[in-house]
Amino acid sequence: MPLRTTTCLLVGAIAAAAPALAEDPFMLVVLGDTQSYVVNDTLAANFTAQTQWIADNAAANNIRFVTHVGDIVEHDLVAEWDRADHAMSLLDPTGIPWSAAFGNHEWDRGQALGGDTAFIEHFGPQRHQDKAWFGGASDNGRSSWQRF
Repeated sequence: MPLRTTTCLLVGAIAAAAPALAEDPFMLVVLGDTQSYVVNDTLAANFTAQTQWIADNAAANNIRFVTHVGDIVEHDLVAEWDRADHAMSLLDPTGIPWSAAFGNHEWDRGQALGGDTAFIEHFGPQRHQDKAWFGGASDNGRSSWQRF
């Protein structure tokens, strides 16, 4: 099992050990640094397996929130963004609130410093704006907040 999943289980264990903080123990899943997974279809299967595991086990583990903490892609290539989008899209049917943070690998390499076009296109506020759990986003769309 990937370390990221193990980390999320530890977070869940902390919530379970603190009943005063959570009436019903729940888990938060943290994904990060998937940039190495999306460089080709073979490696992308690892990312997809992680999010599929989350989707398949959400109810049994009371998973309440998933966050990707950045460095989603490696090279700012359409194929990498599409692979990442596919993996994260597996969470959508579950109804679990999720977010993706803007990391240093998300800068559009083909633009002047500050390019964020591909990130906004795939993971910007428009992606979740119709969800009740979506709280809002910064004016530039790089930062957002969610309720869970």
